[in-house]
Amino acid sequence: MLSNMMKHPVIRISDKTRTAIKADGTHIPVVDAKYSFLVQPEPDDIEGAIPLDPAECMYCRACRRQFGSELVFVTRGLAYVELKNRFGKPELRRFILTQPAKRKVRQFDLPDPQITSEAVIFAAPEGSRTLNSIRAKYRIRVAKMPKKGPRILKSWPPGTPRQAGPALRDKQTGHFNFSMLKHSPTPSIPEDEPPRYLSEIPTNIPRGWVLVHNNVQPTRKLGSRGFRAWIDRPSESLEPCNCDWAPELSQHFRVKL
Repeated sequence: MLSNMMKHPVIRISDKTRTAIKADGTHIPVVDAKYSFLVQPEPDDIEGAIPLDPAECMYCRACRRQFGSELVFVTRGLAYVELKNRFGKPELRRFILTQPAKRKVRQFDLPDPQITSEAVIFAAPEGSRTLNSIRAKYRIRVAKMPKKGPRILKSWPPGTPRQAGPALRDKQTGHFNFSMLKHSPTPSIPEDEPPRYLSEIPTNIPRGWVLVHNNVQPTRKLGSRGFRAWIDRPSESLEPCNCDWAPELSQHFRVKL
């Protein structure tokens, strides 16, 4: 299944939206083919084909010659052929490549392909390979996914979850509620507590403690290239640092050299 939009200079195809967009902006519905096709490339189709180009391979050229299709797109497992329905409107029919067709496509994309004009079958999708079946499986998978709970914010100490409060901006009026901009109290830590090394930059610092890092080149990812950070009690071995490593915090320190 092409869950995302496949892009090419002349076509964009999406099985999810069941739509193809041509270079001129024309939208064509993508439908499963009802019948399998026998595709027979001729020597001229092979000679003028371009390897690794899903719109100019030998089978694309053969389909345009055999069925008068303007738009043909062949991948390693799927083929899309533009045909007209019974009302005369164009549709992009979706086929499944059989194993011989897959082998021929892979061989053609090799640096020195040895290709013969052998006929292959573009098979009509059946069972679990149809668009309806793929969509049904997707809906079942989405229904089984756990629903998102309330947003959890980082807090101190690490591992203590804190649920998000009311929104700072009113969704209806768009006005900001500045009365909510209050600093939450930070927990205190016993004085005899040893320094705590950090695995991430904290959102707040406990009272009476300071944020410290070593003299390695600072990085936002703690532990990278030997950079370490921790919280400690203020002492003469520390000095204020102005390296802009953590601009969201009011101040931090580094070890004196």
